[in-house]
Formats: sequence, C-alpha cells, structure tokens
Amino acid sequence: KSFMKCIVGWNDILGFQTVLENKDVSYLREHVVSRLEDLRKDRVRESLKTLTPHEDVQKHLDAVRTCVISDTIAVVCPMADPAWASWLAFLTCSATLHMEMFDAGLPLRGAITVGDIIFDDWCVLGRPVVAAHKACERLHVSACRLLPDAVDSIQMAFSAENRGSLRKGPPVAWYNLATDSEGKERTPQLMQLFSQAFLLAPDKKNLAEYVAQRFAAHGKSVNSPKTRQKMDNTIAFLQWNRWHIEKINVAH
Repeated sequence: KSFMKCIVGWNDILGFQTVLENKDVSYLREHVVSRLEDLRKDRVRESLKTLTPHEDVQKHLDAVRTCVISDTIAVVCPMADPAWASWLAFLTCSATLHMEMFDAGLPLRGAITVGDIIFDDWCVLGRPVVAAHKACERLHVSACRLLPDAVDSIQMAFSAENRGSLRKGPPVAWYNLATDSEGKERTPQLMQLFSQAFLLAPDKKNLAEYVAQRFAAHGKSVNSPKTRQKMDNTIAFLQWNRWHIEKINVAH
C-alpha cells in the first residue's frame, strides 16, 4: 500500500469551514459523521446496483478508500486490472458521495487525477494529490473536474480493445466553465456525477431554489460574492445537465 498507481479524487466541502467554526462536535456527529458512515457502509453498495450493474466491479469497490481531512474528502482507488473496473468502482463511490453530500447540504467541488502516490491508513502523499488539490481550489462550482491524465486514462480503460463488447463506460457529459484568473487554463472539463434519478427528482423541480437551500444549510452564509458565484455556477451546471438528460430521454 505504500507506493502505487491510483485514481485520486480530492473533494472540498463548500462552506464547511464555517460549519466547523460554528457547530459543536455533537452537531457534527449527528449531521455530518453519521451521513458519512452511512455512505461508507451502505449507500455506495446500493448505488453500485443501479449506477454500475457489473458484478465483477464489487471486488474493486472494496479497494476504494475515503479519508476526511477537515473540510476535504479524499477518495483513492488503486488502479487494478482491468482498469475499467477500477474506474467504475471509483466513479460509483464518487458519484454517491457527491449526490448524498449535496442532499445533506454539504456540496462538494472535486478534482480527479491519476498517478503514483504513497497511500496508507495514515497518509496520502504524492504529486497527483497536489495537482488535484490545486485544481479543486480553482473550481468555482459544485462539480467534479477531470484533469487531462484522468481523461486519457478513462478513454484508454474503456476503449474497445480493453473493455470488451459488453462493457460500457461511465456516462460522460462535458461542460466548460471558466475558473479563476490564475494560470493559462480557463475552461476545465467537468464530469457529470449526478444520476438521472437525482436530477429529475420532485424535490429538485426548481433547481435554483434547491441549490440555494443546500448552499445555505447548517447556518452557512451565501451573501459573499464568491459564494454567490459558486451557487450560480452550480445552478447553471445542474440545469444544463438536466437538459442533457431530458434531451437523451426524448431521443429514445
């Protein structure tokens, strides 16, 4: 476990520093820790049946590890053979995490990359971790960003010669969104991690109202310009994704 090629997801909980500063540990255990424990034990495996109906992905799901570090959640999956199974296990875990945390009023912004890292029960270290952390910080939306090496890895994992005729890759819909003014890259690629059932649920009929409520949950303030920007970008992103899903449903 000390040194291996892994898929790395780095996820910031938006506004969570404010929650940590203003809520006591009993509140955190009831409203945050209990949700994360339920995710780890049950919700991810339930999602596997609907999001990723491949029985042989189960053993790869057991290899996925999550670690909460203050206001950040790291998701790490060792890259195994076949690579597509590792990707499906990782994306099932990440998608469930993003949907459940958003519903809990704890929206995530994330970045996904691949590479060699030092990974054990007590540490996650390496260049991919730094890259994902920096990319995540520059993202002004509750969504998940794929770094170029992750895009290449997914495309190779689900290529015809690697996946077989019955293996399907994750449903990817790309969306370009400007980040901050630092650096040359201005339009990172975002990956759709919210399921059709999530986006078309009755409680999300008014997406603008739903997103605003989730961003303000747990006593978080949404009055600062940066927070408003993240919230507005998230509303636009989810509306675009729902339109994309509805368009596909009509076509079929």
